[in-house]
Amino acid sequence: MASLTSIPTDYYPLAPSYRLSKVGVNGLTVLLAKELQGTNILVNAYSPGWMKTDMGGDNAPFTAEEGAETAVYLATLPDGGAQGLLFAEMRKFGGPIQLQW
Repeated sequence: MASLTSIPTDYYPLAPSYRLSKVGVNGLTVLLAKELQGTNILVNAYSPGWMKTDMGGDNAPFTAEEGAETAVYLATLPDGGAQGLLFAEMRKFGGPIQLQW
Protein backbone atom coordinates (compact mmCIF):
# COMPACT_ATOMS: atom_id res chain seq x y z
CA MET A 1 0.00 0.00 0.00
CA ALA A 2 3.07 2.26 0.16
CA SER A 3 3.97 2.12 -3.52
CA LEU A 4 2.78 5.15 -5.47
CA THR A 5 3.04 3.24 -8.74
CA SER A 6 0.59 0.56 -7.58
CA ILE A 7 -2.20 2.84 -6.34
CA PRO A 8 -4.06 2.99 -9.69
CA THR A 9 -4.01 -0.78 -10.23
CA ASP A 10 -3.84 -2.66 -6.92
CA TYR A 11 -6.70 -4.41 -5.16
CA TYR A 12 -6.32 -2.80 -1.75
CA PRO A 13 -8.96 -0.52 -0.24
CA LEU A 14 -8.40 3.20 -0.61
CA ALA A 15 -7.40 3.74 3.05
CA PRO A 16 -6.02 7.23 2.31
CA SER A 17 -4.69 8.05 5.79
CA TYR A 18 -2.89 4.70 6.07
CA ARG A 19 -1.46 4.97 2.56
CA LEU A 20 -0.29 8.54 3.04
CA SER A 21 1.52 7.58 6.24
CA LYS A 22 3.36 4.88 4.26
CA VAL A 23 4.19 7.34 1.48
CA GLY A 24 5.64 9.67 4.13
CA VAL A 25 7.86 6.90 5.48
CA ASN A 26 9.02 6.18 1.92
CA GLY A 27 9.96 9.82 1.45
CA LEU A 28 11.87 9.83 4.72
CA THR A 29 13.69 6.66 3.65
CA VAL A 30 14.89 8.24 0.41
CA LEU A 31 15.91 11.49 2.13
CA LEU A 32 17.85 9.70 4.89
CA ALA A 33 19.53 7.42 2.36
CA LYS A 34 20.68 10.45 0.39
CA GLU A 35 21.86 12.24 3.53
CA LEU A 36 23.86 9.19 4.65
CA GLN A 37 25.30 8.35 1.23
CA GLY A 38 29.02 7.63 1.51
CA THR A 39 28.77 6.37 5.08
CA ASN A 40 28.45 2.78 6.26
CA ILE A 41 24.81 3.39 7.25
CA LEU A 42 22.30 1.93 4.79
CA VAL A 43 18.67 3.07 4.81
CA ASN A 44 15.98 1.03 3.07
CA ALA A 45 12.29 0.26 3.52
CA TYR A 46 10.35 -2.95 3.16
CA SER A 47 6.81 -4.18 3.08
CA PRO A 48 6.35 -7.01 5.58
CA GLY A 49 3.05 -8.00 3.99
CA TRP A 50 -0.08 -9.22 5.72
CA MET A 51 0.89 -10.75 9.07
CA LYS A 52 -0.86 -12.15 12.12
CA THR A 53 -0.72 -9.11 14.37
CA ASP A 54 -3.29 -7.03 16.23
CA MET A 55 -3.76 -5.03 13.04
CA GLY A 56 -3.48 -7.92 10.55
CA GLY A 57 -5.79 -10.26 12.45
CA ASP A 58 -5.90 -14.03 12.70
CA ASN A 59 -6.70 -14.58 9.00
CA ALA A 60 -3.32 -13.25 7.86
CA PRO A 61 -1.17 -15.96 6.28
CA PHE A 62 2.16 -15.18 7.98
CA THR A 63 3.54 -14.68 11.48
CA ALA A 64 5.48 -11.62 12.61
CA GLU A 65 8.58 -13.81 12.80
CA GLU A 66 8.18 -14.68 9.11
CA GLY A 67 7.68 -11.01 8.33
CA ALA A 68 10.95 -10.19 10.08
CA GLU A 69 13.01 -12.18 7.54
CA THR A 70 13.33 -9.21 5.21
CA ALA A 71 14.19 -6.85 8.06
CA VAL A 72 17.01 -9.16 9.15
CA TYR A 73 18.25 -9.42 5.55
CA LEU A 74 18.32 -5.62 5.18
CA ALA A 75 19.91 -5.11 8.61
CA THR A 76 22.77 -7.44 7.69
CA LEU A 77 23.62 -6.01 4.26
CA PRO A 78 27.34 -5.43 3.77
CA ASP A 79 28.80 -1.93 3.38
CA GLY A 80 27.96 -0.66 -0.08
CA GLY A 81 24.73 -2.69 -0.19
CA ALA A 82 21.30 -1.49 -1.28
CA GLN A 83 20.55 2.10 -0.32
CA GLY A 84 17.30 4.07 -0.48
CA LEU A 85 15.16 1.25 -1.90
CA LEU A 86 11.83 -0.42 -1.10
CA PHE A 87 11.72 -4.21 -0.79
CA ALA A 88 8.93 -6.78 -0.65
CA GLU A 89 8.61 -9.61 1.82
CA MET A 90 11.17 -12.33 1.04
CA ARG A 91 9.12 -15.37 2.05
CA LYS A 92 6.45 -14.54 -0.52
CA PHE A 93 8.88 -14.22 -3.44
CA GLY A 94 11.65 -16.65 -2.46
CA GLY A 95 14.17 -13.88 -1.91
CA PRO A 96 14.45 -10.10 -1.71
CA ILE A 97 12.87 -8.16 -4.55
CA GLN A 98 12.84 -4.42 -5.05
CA LEU A 99 9.48 -2.71 -5.39
CA GLN A 100 8.78 0.50 -7.26
CA TRP A 101 8.26 3.57 -5.13
